[in-house]
Amino acid sequence: MKKRIIGAASLVMLLASSNLFADVLENDRFNLRLGGFFVTNTEATLSFVSPALAGISINTTRDLSMNDTANVFRLDGYYRFTEQSAIDFSYYRVNRDGSTVLETEIHWGENIYPVNANLNSSLNTDIYKIAYVWSFHHDEKVELGLSAGLHITSINVKLKGTINDILIHNDSNSATAPLPVFGFRLNYNITPKLIWMNELEVFYIKIDNFKGNFSDFMTALEYRAFDNIGFGVGLNSINSDLELEEGDGLLSLDTTNLGLLAYASLYF
Repeated sequence: MKKRIIGAASLVMLLASSNLFADVLENDRFNLRLGGFFVTNTEATLSFVSPALAGISINTTRDLSMNDTANVFRLDGYYRFTEQSAIDFSYYRVNRDGSTVLETEIHWGENIYPVNANLNSSLNTDIYKIAYVWSFHHDEKVELGLSAGLHITSINVKLKGTINDILIHNDSNSATAPLPVFGFRLNYNITPKLIWMNELEVFYIKIDNFKGNFSDFMTALEYRAFDNIGFGVGLNSINSDLELEEGDGLLSLDTTNLGLLAYASLYF
């Protein structure tokens, strides 16, 4: 008799858990967040030299007079296909431009941009992220998860130098760096409609002439105004240090982006 009672209780708990997750999936299987990433502080140092030589890093704000803020469109979301498994994705693009009269000469590859040259520059960075998320604990209050995936950075640097309107050099370099990353997720339902979300991703790798380290921390508050629509604000800090071959040279880029998030969240 006692075993039957325990068995019945276990069955009830299992059914309740299944029903709870079914309710969660009803409006939480697919999520799409559309909004802005308002970068309040962006800083970068870069260089392009022969792999056998040591290069002098260029500070994009100090040396190239690039803007240190940016407002960009950002897309995030996930697809939850089981109780414990989901695919998470993100995309955004940060464009920076600068124009200055050089006070110190700049070395870029085999070219030298001399003092008093007019230099127009741009640094465009596309960020793609995709990761598998395993929720090892998920109830109606707390979700804890581990993630593993790829953080792909696509870089394009352009330098155009003139003296008295005469072109002296025109450089353009592009590279793509796919970094495997690992992360931790914590979501906490403060109320049934207000959720606090936290994500941390990190990695370091060094193979031959490729080196990279990366960290990405995000914290946000989201208010679920309707069953299928929410609104959120947050803070995102991203740091990366990349060094990779591009053509006959070695392209190095060390970036820091700190900014605010504001978005609308759609659930299906």
